[in-house]
Amino acid sequence: MSNRWTCVPWHFAPYAWGSWRGGFRETAYTLGDLDTARKAANRALETWPASRRARTTLAQVWLALGKPAAALEVLAKAPDAASWPKGQTVRGLARLATGDPEGARADFDTALKKNPGFEPALVARAWLDLAGGELDEARQRIEARFSAKGASTAMVAVYAAILRASGDPASRDKAKGLLERALAGPPGVDTPRAQLELARIDRDLGDVHGARAAYAEASRAGNFDARIESGLLQIEDHNPSAGRATLEQLLKDSGDHPPAIQGIVAKAQRDLAARSLDPSIHHDEVVLFGVSRRQRSL
Repeated sequence: MSNRWTCVPWHFAPYAWGSWRGGFRETAYTLGDLDTARKAANRALETWPASRRARTTLAQVWLALGKPAAALEVLAKAPDAASWPKGQTVRGLARLATGDPEGARADFDTALKKNPGFEPALVARAWLDLAGGELDEARQRIEARFSAKGASTAMVAVYAAILRASGDPASRDKAKGLLERALAGPPGVDTPRAQLELARIDRDLGDVHGARAAYAEASRAGNFDARIESGLLQIEDHNPSAGRATLEQLLKDSGDHPPAIQGIVAKAQRDLAARSLDPSIHHDEVVLFGVSRRQRSL
């Protein structure tokens, strides 16, 4: 069997090898192997400090680990890293997670201006639409491009959120089916977001067992919203000590999140304390605040 490099001119071999390694670290990230992706990106940056692909992947890893400030720091060290659609999208997500929705919007819109069909930017922009209560805008952005057969997990998750937000039972059932099919496949970095959406649908349907399981899977991957809502569900499901412990731990872990997110957890604790004194306060009121479309981070 011939060596895979025999067809590559010797003076191009280092670039071809670098390209292969770039694909490797990006694949590791996509599959959710964040430790491997992080190590590969760091090794690449030791050799090629100006590599925007490696720097963007490392920023994605920090973002997935719940460290958006670290992601912004990585990108800031090389301005060119955020000069292409992928880098701009990652920076936008990090900006949003640190409480800068306007900066995020500017990054997403710039990325889409350069590449109107760039799916990560489309998905991120749709999440921002939903966070601002702009359901019609999110639907217009995603629905025409959505195909159930070939949709990525990221696209399924945001489309399911759009369908759920419509309030239509048939749309909610459709969203549940799409999520269950997506989650039946191999896990990846976008799997926790899909699990979170499935948990919300199960919660809305009154399926506490299903919601608890989906929240647990999303929380295991570090999804902040899932951890908040899981704590609230524990309290509603007659396990107040576990729920409060979850919320207290979240406050300790929220240092890299904007004050608004820390405020959500603190407010949820106050609402739950009030509910313990007044049983007429329904759990849905607390949950809706915990996933506020205006304030929650992506």
